[in-house]
Amino acid sequence: MNIDLDNTEFVSIENVAIPDAFYRRFKTNVEVVDSLFGGNGFLPGSTFTLAGGHGSGKSTFLLQVCSLVASQGKKVAYISGEESIVQISFNSKRLNVYDIKVSNLKDIDDICDQIVKNKFDFVIIDSFPTLNVKKKLTSKKKEEYIVQKLCSTAKKNDTVIGIIQHVTKSGVYKGSTVLPHSVDITIKMQRNEDDLENINSRDIVATKNRFGSTSFISINMKENGFDFLEASKPEKKDPLHNVKVITMQEATKLFGTYYRATKYLNASGFKKDVKGVFSRS
Repeated sequence: MNIDLDNTEFVSIENVAIPDAFYRRFKTNVEVVDSLFGGNGFLPGSTFTLAGGHGSGKSTFLLQVCSLVASQGKKVAYISGEESIVQISFNSKRLNVYDIKVSNLKDIDDICDQIVKNKFDFVIIDSFPTLNVKKKLTSKKKEEYIVQKLCSTAKKNDTVIGIIQHVTKSGVYKGSTVLPHSVDITIKMQRNEDDLENINSRDIVATKNRFGSTSFISINMKENGFDFLEASKPEKKDPLHNVKVITMQEATKLFGTYYRATKYLNASGFKKDVKGVFSRS
């Protein structure tokens, strides 16, 4: 999908030729998985991220997706800087995933060269923080170079590239936001808030999709991976579904308690910033 991102001339839409890659999407043929990527499958040349906390199941989920893609006759690679080839192979066999290539490459130029050389259709990078560059660059310039290299390699070679990213406990991306802003699709994996008693329940949410609609699924992780057959696409939640309605009398009481606490803390040598967080003077 050879897309020129540096065209500075105004052109008429009717004269723009749409690359044939836009009509060559490929599916996993598992409805709940395809729905995360717009419902019509993967667009050749596109990029996506899957973000989540440590141990949330990101690698397990994407290894299974790799197997689904490979079963459609696509050439698939899983590149990990997190685990050795032996560890990846052990986990893959536990998940009944056999038909993919694995590697421990970490240098971004070497990775992109191998993607081009092997003509992979689908590649997973596990994970973004483990990638390196040979050049001496600042942290921000390094991230920008890696993201630009991955995105351009994907587009020029019609390869779908997925990148695993970590988030903090509060759900914020680790590092800068260059990666999520640059890719075509962003997906987050998190604990299912409506089923907190089930520690293996996950919500997988697509929050951005440049080529289709966004979606989210609820799915359970079992001994042999995620159960796609029992996964569901819940109705969109009411944004106020967790809001508790209280009486004016209760609200007045709560405000009075907060006001007294504020007064006490200020008198004790604390000051309150504009966000309502107390810090020592």
